[in-house]
Amino acid sequence: MDTDLARIIATWFLYYVVYSVAGYLLEISHLTNPKKAFENRGFLFGPYCPIYGLGAVVIIAATHKVSMNPIFTYFVSMIVCTSLEYVTSFLMEKLFKMRWWDYSNYPYNLNGRICLKNSLLFGVGGMAIVYLTQPAVSGIIGSLSNEWAVGLAIIFAIIMFIDFIFSTVASYKVKNFVMELRKDSTNQIKKLAKDYYYQRKERYKTHIKKLRPYKKQ
Repeated sequence: MDTDLARIIATWFLYYVVYSVAGYLLEISHLTNPKKAFENRGFLFGPYCPIYGLGAVVIIAATHKVSMNPIFTYFVSMIVCTSLEYVTSFLMEKLFKMRWWDYSNYPYNLNGRICLKNSLLFGVGGMAIVYLTQPAVSGIIGSLSNEWAVGLAIIFAIIMFIDFIFSTVASYKVKNFVMELRKDSTNQIKKLAKDYYYQRKERYKTHIKKLRPYKKQ
């Protein structure tokens, strides 16, 4: 592969990694967890939420040449992240028959997959990325040599790919025992997945009983 192309791919992938980790930290923080109890959020086992990384990368790419227009940046961020959240929720439910989040109790929601509150916050978050964090992130990653950038990208790609395989297998195993869930069940799914790999059969069965099935509409 051409050196310049490899560097470009590595740079954008590292952006994805940084914002995936940042999204995970946001998910487990008190800002999004009013219960103030630790929950290992997200689909993957590791400390990263790919949906945040993908959303951030799309926002950065979409606003790259027009970032001086904050109104455009806000609405692009809101539309991109809201669309991504809806599509991701739909596909994951179709694949695994479970929901990792549900906004049915939020006002102005659409099928419990997205809601107005989050959409408005996505716009704010996108502006924070474009105007606050991305200049610093871009500077740090840009200061890396080609060897370091490509090497780190490869390492993170391998780690996340392995994680994806293990997480997918575990989620399908959970799917075999649990009917469709119409609620935010991320924490329960993670407990089941971990118990599956650690072969904690009794805890596995206990966690399954705690998950309440719902009748598909």
